[in-house]
Amino acid sequence: MKKIIIIFIVLCITPIFLFTIDWLNNNPYELDKKTYIVVYWNKVELNGEPSKRLKARLDTGYSVFSEWWEKIIVSWGIGIEWFDEADVMKKYLINKGVEERDIIVDSNGYTTRKTSDNTWSIITALEEDIDDISVVWVSQFYHISRVKLSLRQAWFGNVYGLAPKYFEVRDFYSLLREVPAYLKYVFWK
Repeated sequence: MKKIIIIFIVLCITPIFLFTIDWLNNNPYELDKKTYIVVYWNKVELNGEPSKRLKARLDTGYSVFSEWWEKIIVSWGIGIEWFDEADVMKKYLINKGVEERDIIVDSNGYTTRKTSDNTWSIITALEEDIDDISVVWVSQFYHISRVKLSLRQAWFGNVYGLAPKYFEVRDFYSLLREVPAYLKYVFWK
C-alpha cells in the first residue's frame, strides 16, 4: 500500500514540476519576430456561446493579439453540441473588435497534434521564411508542455504559450490526464 501511495504522489507532483519548469522558460512578451497566436478549442455551450473556460482563452488571446501580433488562429471542428467551435470562437473575437481578416479558422483541429500540424500548414502557406515566425498558443496551464511539444514536432522552433487566469476543480483531473497524454506525444508522433 505504501508503494501505491508513493507512486500516486510522484504521478501527481511530476506533471506540476514539469509544467512549472516549462512555464518559467516561456516569455512571449519579448518577441521580435512575426508572431501568430493559436487559440486551442474548448467546450461550446448548447446555446452556441463559448464556455467560461473558452471565453477565458479567447479573452487572453485577444488581450495580447490586439497589441502585438500578426494573425490569430482559432481551432477545432464540430463539437458534441453540433456547433463548429472555431466559428464560435471567430464570432466571439469579432464581437470583441478583432478584424475578420485577422482571424484564421481551422475547423479540422480535432486534437492538439492536428491543430499543431494544421497551424504549420496554414502559416507555411502564408509565409516564405518560417524561421522568422513565432507561435504563441493559448490554452489552460496544464496543457502547456504537450502543446509546445506538439508544435515543435510540427517543426516550429519559436514556441511560447499563454494560459488564462481561469481555474476550476476539473483542472486537477486534467492535470493528471496530461501525464499519459504527454508521454503518448513523446513516443508516438
